[in-house]
Amino acid sequence: MRLTSLLVSLLYAATASANIGFGFSLGGQDPLPSTDEDLSVPGQNPLFFCSDPENDILTIEKVDLDPNPPEA
Repeated sequence: MRLTSLLVSLLYAATASANIGFGFSLGGQDPLPSTDEDLSVPGQNPLFFCSDPENDILTIEKVDLDPNPPEA
């Protein structure tokens, strides 16, 4: 039992220090590229597209939030 606990602890420490998880990354997000184009979502909202939505399979035509800005 002690050996198993020790091995699990070491595995957990190695996983956390290597910044890997079970099939997903535990790191931060990549910064957005700086562009001169307007990436705001149409409508009354504070939303922005992460990249040019030209090739997206889903088209967002308009988003209106009520209340704007959103409340917690």
